[in-house]
Amino acid sequence: MGFSTEEKMKLMKIKDHNELFLEQEYVEQFERKKEFENCPTAAEVQKIAEWTKTEDYKEELCEEEHKDQSCKGLPASGCDLLRVRL
Repeated sequence: MGFSTEEKMKLMKIKDHNELFLEQEYVEQFERKKEFENCPTAAEVQKIAEWTKTEDYKEELCEEEHKDQSCKGLPASGCDLLRVRL
């Protein structure tokens, strides 16, 4: 009888990615990496994440994807249908 994948991972001490990314060593490495990447601050990331949930963002995205078509006033599902037809 063979071992399951989970049993093999335990025997070989292979960590699941969810567990690995929570370890202090990885967290510290990830933070140090930001020094060299010129990345946005956490506040900027949060601001953009919130903006992507707005109607303005949906309209802008739709307009960008369909410069020759107009989705203005259409719900997101209507815009999606328009995309499929193009």
